[in-house]
Amino acid sequence: MTATAPSSATPPLPPVRRQGVGKASPERAFEAWTAELGTWWPFHSHSVWGDGATAGFVDGQLVETGPDGANHIWGTITTWEPGRRLTMTWHPGRDETAATTVDVQFDPLDDTQTLVTLTHTGWENRPDARDVRDNYRTGWVGVVGQYVDHVGGPT
Repeated sequence: MTATAPSSATPPLPPVRRQGVGKASPERAFEAWTAELGTWWPFHSHSVWGDGATAGFVDGQLVETGPDGANHIWGTITTWEPGRRLTMTWHPGRDETAATTVDVQFDPLDDTQTLVTLTHTGWENRPDARDVRDNYRTGWVGVVGQYVDHVGGPT
């Protein structure tokens, strides 16, 4: 009988999930998340360049533009289903080899409200996975809160 050495691999970290209810149809909620991101995103605390920056979806990528006009890619879109779902790689301020995944779903609750669910996964791609996950666990609260304020509705 041969003894098996214990595995040194750590289990994957669980996803971070944040939800908010927007007073909008799924189509309108999706448009507010995508086409209007530059108007509600908290750039002062959640961006590469801070105040004066903006961001938007350009040629299949989410791109931040700094006050001096320089660009930084936050991620690449992998799923674009207006009114239903948006999935993208996520690496603001990092090389794409450190990308995680952000998925945003838009589910109708009734004719005037949409449940928006953000799920952030892929922590194993980061050497600082636990710390980064902890930062996003709290950071996404503010981002989703800003979005809900923009589209209207409770967090």
